[in-house]
This record gives sequence, C-alpha cells and structure tokens, in this order.
Amino acid sequence: MGAPPTAPATALTVAIAGMLAFAVVDLWREEIEDWATIALAVATVSALAYDGVSAAQWVAAALSAAVVFLAYLELGMRGVMGGGDVKLAAVPALTLGAVSPFLGVWAAAVAILLQQVLLRASTWRARPPAGGALPHVPAMAAALIAAAIVFGA
Repeated sequence: MGAPPTAPATALTVAIAGMLAFAVVDLWREEIEDWATIALAVATVSALAYDGVSAAQWVAAALSAAVVFLAYLELGMRGVMGGGDVKLAAVPALTLGAVSPFLGVWAAAVAILLQQVLLRASTWRARPPAGGALPHVPAMAAALIAAAIVFGA
C-alpha cells in the first residue's frame, strides 16, 4: 500500500466557502436554487482536478457522493429532506470522498444527526420552527468543517 491520499486543499476550501454561503441562504430563504448547487458542484470538481487527485481518489469521491446522494434521496422520498438538500448533499461527500469514501459518508451521517438534535431541541421552545423543519444546509456545512478539522482533510 502506498501513502495515504493527500487532502484536496483547494477543493475543500471551495466546498467549505460554498457551503457556508449556502447555509446563510438556507437560513434566510429556506431554499437553495438548482443553478447554485450546479455551480458549486462544477467549482468543486474543477478544484479537485486542480488539486491533482489520483484516479483512485476520483473513484472514492464518486462512490462517496453516490452513497450519500442515494441516502438523502431516500430521506427526500420520505419527506424528511427537501429536494435541494438531496442534490446538494453530494458536493461535500464528493470533496471528502477524495480523502476517503467513508469520510464523506461520515460527514453526511453527522449532518443528519446534528439536524435531528437541533430539531428536537427546537421543539422544546415555545414556538417550534415553521413547518416543523429546520434548514439542513447549516448542518451539512458544520459537518464538512468538522470532518476537515477532525480528520485533517
């Protein structure tokens, strides 16, 4: 076995910046436009190419993104997640998956767990969130940042 894959620093920076911007938009509008998701995905893929990730890293990234997308799709079909969350979830998974496919899946699981903890905590308030839901992108952004810090991605 060779050396562990190098972290795609440019791609992580692009993904984190985009997810933080989207988190603000999601809190404000409770919606992420499809064109914005596509733009961040293209920027992230371009940054991964710029970082020179290996063929094995591309495969791991695609695997991670596919698994996370399918998990979020299932949640979306059950009405737990919105369509924008389903589409956007693949971007951080793709970026982290270039380091390890398990890292992208781990971050998605942390985002879902964080979302549920915040939702449960918000129901203890006098006024639960409108529609009984909280924007999910802030949880995805937090999980992406946590994965990058904790695992040195």
